[in-house]
Amino acid sequence: MERAAVGRLLGPCAFAAALLASVLILWHFHDRFWLPQDEGIYANLADRVASGETLNVDVQELHPGYGTFLNAAALRLFGVELVSLRYPLIGAALLQAAIAFVLLARRSVMLAAVGAVGTSTLGVIQFLNPTPNWYCLALAFILAFWMHAFPRNSATRLIGAGFLVGLAVLFRQISGVWLGIAVVVIALLETPETPARRSVLARSTLALLLLLTVAVLVAARQDEPGGIVMFALWPMAILLIAWRRVTLGDRDAVVALLQLAAGAGIAAVPLLVHLLAEGSAAAWFTDTVATAAHLTDIVATRRWGAWYAALMVTAAPQVIVSRDLTMIANGMYWSILPALAAVNGLLTIRALRRGEDSPDLILPVVAAFYALVSLFMQNAMYLYFTVGLTLTAVLWSVGRSRLATRAAWAALTVLLSVVAVACHAAQPFARSTIELLEGRRTSTDVVDCALPRCGLRLERSILDPYREVVTVIQKEVPPGAAIAVFPSDAELYFLSDRRNPFRFYNAAIGLRSSADVERTLTIMHREAPRIMTFRPDDKYATAATRAVVARVRPWYDHIATVSGIEVYRLKGSDVQRPQ
Repeated sequence: MERAAVGRLLGPCAFAAALLASVLILWHFHDRFWLPQDEGIYANLADRVASGETLNVDVQELHPGYGTFLNAAALRLFGVELVSLRYPLIGAALLQAAIAFVLLARRSVMLAAVGAVGTSTLGVIQFLNPTPNWYCLALAFILAFWMHAFPRNSATRLIGAGFLVGLAVLFRQISGVWLGIAVVVIALLETPETPARRSVLARSTLALLLLLTVAVLVAARQDEPGGIVMFALWPMAILLIAWRRVTLGDRDAVVALLQLAAGAGIAAVPLLVHLLAEGSAAAWFTDTVATAAHLTDIVATRRWGAWYAALMVTAAPQVIVSRDLTMIANGMYWSILPALAAVNGLLTIRALRRGEDSPDLILPVVAAFYALVSLFMQNAMYLYFTVGLTLTAVLWSVGRSRLATRAAWAALTVLLSVVAVACHAAQPFARSTIELLEGRRTSTDVVDCALPRCGLRLERSILDPYREVVTVIQKEVPPGAAIAVFPSDAELYFLSDRRNPFRFYNAAIGLRSSADVERTLTIMHREAPRIMTFRPDDKYATAATRAVVARVRPWYDHIATVSGIEVYRLKGSDVQRPQ
């Protein structure tokens, strides 16, 4: 009797301990990192929308908008500071940890506890930035939970799944697409009461999804063998096996697809109402479809190459030849993290070939397709956007193995979490590859930001240049007036609390044609910003950006160069500006 009572208490106690550990870890790191240019983009967008400007009319935004609306709400609710954008991130991360525990506890309380903490240590604390990627990851966890929570014949199940996919698409397009393909695969793999002799619609849909997956990967120029083998091969194999295995009749397939579409439509209603009310539908389409399609061209100019494969090949020898425990642990860490997607893919393919029931496939299939997000750019940041979900799926698949196997995976998860927290959490994004591989913590002199509208604790060496530039801006430019920032330092608009006169936050994206250049010059002439900054060595300093700066530079005096940022002050009113 006493043993039974202990067993009943084990799950709740483990859940409380895992959530408490996640809370402590997330809160400790929540204000200790920034990637200024990225964070400045999201803060400037949110600030402008919160101040009443219309998204996609006054403000260019390549994402569909829900992320910006959420960030704007955070500024209004918690105050106009960078730290305010961290609170929804922490909430989403805690929700992921709770869902991971609930799902994994169906297999093993031990794996549930370590897996829940693992989603926190391998997640947002590695890149504390209010990017829509984190919210899409949270939606992927919620989607897996939702699909498990309702019986397969329930309309609520697929309508709700479609709603979650729709939300993901409206946070970040391609992330939602991968989740949508995963959900369609799961829905079509359901075993009907009477298996159909022919599944024309289901098979045709799966074939189209396979072609779509290949087309998206080709369009994104994902051709490195390492990335294809570790990430892309498995979703395509899942689609092929699903095509052979599907037994859902055409009528049932139509119902399933319509239910998913209905849910996605419901998710889009608030955005549609906003677009109609503001008359911004055409501008929204231009930004999120036409302009966003060019983003891969910009990304292609700064690709990291076959980074994941090279990372594993470089990290593995550390485990063998090093005598330093930290380097050995980091060698294991960087050898394992990129490989988890392939491990999950192999386990999922094995489950499909064994004919396992579709509920057992939900989490692995969702994780397999969502892992494709990591191929957008091959670097540690994009790996962290998916690896927590991938690890959870692997733990789910091994949850029915013998105790020794479960214990080994639990120990491995603990190792990954310890290395993640001790060596990589909240570390500067600019660490070298060697520093990353060896797990060197380079952020040591952390101080209060002491910048307006900040609220973070950051490394002094990163802060000092911003303090200098912001001080100049606030001294020279009155509140409410405009400054001009080229090509992509939107954080200066937010931190100095000075107005961005352009639709764009990044000149490489906003200046796509000669008409864009002329329009920008017109704005510069009309607004006459008292301060202009230009970072000539920035990766976004395109020919169009340089053309604009060259045209307006005669209007300005160069007064300082701070950490690569050239600062210019408008000359006296007696200077004749070019027309």
